[in-house]
Amino acid sequence: MCKSKCCCTPQKKSPRYLEPWLLLILRGNAFCGYELSDYMKKNDLILKEPDSGAVYRVLRKLESNNFVISDWQMQESGPAKRVYRITESGLELLSDWAAHLEAKIQFLSYFQKTYNNKPKN
Repeated sequence: MCKSKCCCTPQKKSPRYLEPWLLLILRGNAFCGYELSDYMKKNDLILKEPDSGAVYRVLRKLESNNFVISDWQMQESGPAKRVYRITESGLELLSDWAAHLEAKIQFLSYFQKTYNNKPKN
């Protein structure tokens, strides 16, 4: 399990960066909302299991902005599932997220280096 706190707020609230993780997972695969949550948990992508409501809220937001699309997939048994796929616009947003996170990594690395090198009062 991920031991860092990079995926959650210091107060252990909702997972941060849920949107880019969802886009990244959908980059090469189609998933329903439950499968996305399960994938993140099984692959230790976040410290705290996301609230399924949060996953669906983010997916609806992404879909309303045309970053993902969904359709209903019929099952041999059980109800149909809504399956999400990333769009070209979603791939562009994912690229923007990657650039943003790279800049944040650089900033945080500088912060940590400065913190570690400064005498404590």
